[in-house]
Amino acid sequence: MHQYALIYIISLVTNVVAGGVGALFLFFTAYDNIVARAFGRIPIGLVWWSLAIFLAIFAPTAELSLLAFQISMFGFFFVGLFFFDFGTHFVESCAPVSYAPQRRRAYAIAAIFSLFLLSDIFLKTDFVLANVSPKLWFPYWPDRGIFFEVFLFIFVLSFHMIYVYLFRIRKQVSALVKKQIDFIFWTTLIPVIGGTSQFLMWYGVPLIPLGGFSIPVYLFGLIYNITRFHLFNVKVITAELSTITIWMVMLARVLISKDQPEFFLNLGILLLTLFFGLLTIRSVITEVKQKDSLEQVTKELDHANKNLADLNSNLE
Repeated sequence: MHQYALIYIISLVTNVVAGGVGALFLFFTAYDNIVARAFGRIPIGLVWWSLAIFLAIFAPTAELSLLAFQISMFGFFFVGLFFFDFGTHFVESCAPVSYAPQRRRAYAIAAIFSLFLLSDIFLKTDFVLANVSPKLWFPYWPDRGIFFEVFLFIFVLSFHMIYVYLFRIRKQVSALVKKQIDFIFWTTLIPVIGGTSQFLMWYGVPLIPLGGFSIPVYLFGLIYNITRFHLFNVKVITAELSTITIWMVMLARVLISKDQPEFFLNLGILLLTLFFGLLTIRSVITEVKQKDSLEQVTKELDHANKNLADLNSNLE
């Protein structure tokens, strides 16, 4: 395999690992936060996209390669949809606005896109992807369908619209939210530019798509944003990060086991750490919920006591 193709494949593996960690991280973080849940779908799309392309490159036949590339396009397009969903919910959490109609239109466009792709897969219509052929350093690479540029434009537009929405409210929010907006912008703009750079090969531009290595910027920027600027609950996040780190270490021990007894021993320890790790995260989440409820009750009691004191003063 050509060294340039190998570099690209390494970037795909990097995206799968980074996206997988990000998805797992946000899956636990988003226990009761609609913004976090929306953000957590983005790395799922990244993993889908990168993993399907990886499989397409190593497919044994042109037909299977084309199918894998077609499946990858679902992940590609839904990354944009999920980011639009997250961005609108984030803006709504910061300002008295509603983007529900825009989200419904975005879902409708995604449904139409899915129908076009399904038509390509089952009816061979070539709307999004036409076929595969040798290109540059790869034995299989797809040819653009008649509507490919339309969907590429919609993908870029979904990010552009969220950036517009974010900076529209930037002057109205606190300094902390302004920093959150800035980090959301930069930690997504760089991976978007890097990720879309791979489409240069679709137009025969002989450049190594190194932009795939920018995807981890999204993950590290997200973690920094969450922990430094409190985008979500920090206590829950700390428990999750430490637990996930232990899981990854134990998984590495399983993978590098030298013999069968060591493999089963490490596997047993991994299962135990998974079980107790989930219990730990669940207990922290329960504690945070109880604390939030207690703070809410305390605020209501303080408000009631203030009203009662005002009433007594007026009666006197």
